[in-house]
Amino acid sequence: MTGNLVFRADTFVVNYPRRDCPNPHDVSSEMPPPSSYNEALSVWASARNAGLRTVQVVDTLPWFTGSLWEIDEDGFCVAADISALLAVHGDGEYSIWVYALIDGESAAVSQYSIIVP
Repeated sequence: MTGNLVFRADTFVVNYPRRDCPNPHDVSSEMPPPSSYNEALSVWASARNAGLRTVQVVDTLPWFTGSLWEIDEDGFCVAADISALLAVHGDGEYSIWVYALIDGESAAVSQYSIIVP
């Protein structure tokens, strides 16, 4: 990316906490609705409590080295070819992290999401 920063692998591993939110798509469409207020409240509380738990997640993520890195007084411009990633995973929302050397240490300088329709 900048000067001498070169990542020599195709992937890197990250370990981070994530909320253990229930996936609403995991609920069967055949499931009957709650039969009472108390049952509805119990189901809601169960889902809420599950969403408050965190789990440690270890992900292996692809690394792409930018083919363009331009800096001026107003900001910076980065370009990278992620077509191989899109060929495997297709449309969706992707988180992009930009790393650079700051005082000799690799550090995240920006993070944003892109949506591929």
